[in-house]
Amino acid sequence: MFIVGHSHMNCIIDAAQMQGAPVGGVNLWVFDTPIIRTGPEPILNPALAERMQPVTISAVGGGEHHVLCLNLHPLHFDFVLPQAPQLPLTPGARLIPYDQIRATLLETSLESVETLRCLANAAPGRLIHLAPPPVRRDEQPIDHPLWRSRVGAETAISPAHLRLKFSIAYTGMLKELCAELGVRLAPPPPDVVDPDGYLLPEFGGNPCHGNTLYGARVLDQLATMIG
Repeated sequence: MFIVGHSHMNCIIDAAQMQGAPVGGVNLWVFDTPIIRTGPEPILNPALAERMQPVTISAVGGGEHHVLCLNLHPLHFDFVLPQAPQLPLTPGARLIPYDQIRATLLETSLESVETLRCLANAAPGRLIHLAPPPVRRDEQPIDHPLWRSRVGAETAISPAHLRLKFSIAYTGMLKELCAELGVRLAPPPPDVVDPDGYLLPEFGGNPCHGNTLYGARVLDQLATMIG
């Protein structure tokens, strides 16, 4: 199994190492120039394309919705999610049209979308894209300089239902994109969430990532999908 992506892949690599499973990968945070933009269309760096396998797993992006919703925004907002209109609204929050939320998600995800598109174009065989872990009901702020540079110094966390809406909306966006690209989307394993759709605490790493136990569940899921 070969995985290309960002930090969501780490828990899978760690789980594979613990199991002695032969899983390799490329973390794009440390790969020099994964996308080449000198021609009319961006392409995957040939040095990366040649490492892809007949079945390649993509863990590209996956944190864009957290940037938008993990930390409580100074101007409290909420929206009605068409896929789950029964989810509650934050009292007193400004209602934002769903189309505007979706457009902002797409804009925030442009780099990841471009990378996934380049992976799909370069894949010598099947490409499976991993949806990110679901959000947890209870969460803590991220204390990291890179995160603070993106979202500011606010440490209060948004309501759980708002974060869940963003997670569902983001995964829905990925589903549409993967269908367009002919890529199979691997949703989170069904046994890692509670009845309301939140990630169970035993599978959580930090606010954006699953832990090694989560990675092991994803490995099992991928093994079944690959056959």
